Amino acid sequence: MDVTDGDLDNLSTDSTPKAYEIPTATSFHSITAAITANMSTSSLQAWFSNFTTTFKDRSYRSSAGSDASDWVFNQILDVSLSRPGRLRSTTQVEVKSFRHAWPQASVIARVDGQAGAAWELPAVILAAHIDCSNFFFLLPAVGDSDAMGAAVLFETYRAILTSGFSPKRPIEFHWYAGHAGGLLGSQKVASEYRRAGKPVLGVLAVEPRVGLAERSADDPILDTPLARFLERVVEDSQGEPWVDAECGFACSDHISWKKAGYDSARLANSTRFTEKVENPPANILRFAKLAVAFAVELSLF
Repeated sequence: MDVTDGDLDNLSTDSTPKAYEIPTATSFHSITAAITANMSTSSLQAWFSNFTTTFKDRSYRSSAGSDASDWVFNQILDVSLSRPGRLRSTTQVEVKSFRHAWPQASVIARVDGQAGAAWELPAVILAAHIDCSNFFFLLPAVGDSDAMGAAVLFETYRAILTSGFSPKRPIEFHWYAGHAGGLLGSQKVASEYRRAGKPVLGVLAVEPRVGLAERSADDPILDTPLARFLERVVEDSQGEPWVDAECGFACSDHISWKKAGYDSARLANSTRFTEKVENPPANILRFAKLAVAFAVELSLF
């Protein structure tokens, strides 16, 4: 984590974010099933392939990286503009580009089923990152490096929006820039939410690569109500095994939110250094279904 700008260190004088009750069991299986019925591996594969082959690189400091974030923004905007008429009139959809001092922007999409309530209700946030680097020379700059996570978020957003589902609490989808530079984008976004007093129920960073979906705890502090609830989602939605896997460093953007005072967790596989240039495995669809279940359950609780 690059703390040069001190985004999160300068929050000590701000009020501590409110902690909200987190459910201990899943309850909305039929709603989740209706949404996930329209998800497909082919859609994930197509989005992932375009995202990883269209750009010369996805570095947050390059013009190609900026093009990549613009592409993500336009993909999300296209889905948002074509949303079905069966969405309730009170449902508001917002897509914005969160600009930084570097070329690549972060992208934020928000689905608010109670638009009149503005920012009074706490948001459920799903997150991934846009940028990619050749850190440790393990992969070229157009490789995976959470391209699967970005694809999962897109498919989750698409499925939720096209289903006509209107959440009780707002659901946000964040695609961050500057992850490889030290969680830069997520630090900027988390610090802005903290300073603005925006309520957040919980944040889930989604980082599938190769292997089963597991809950990853980076330190004992992440033994939180949100992390325990994520275990229930994994077990109840698909009967998958999970483990507490320590990555040993600030490996994912949920750490930025944790440092800002919000409950956060990470959904990943337990194998380190599996960032390979390859098509996502068929079981990436399971990550997308887990993301839907997580979002639906928390937004309706």
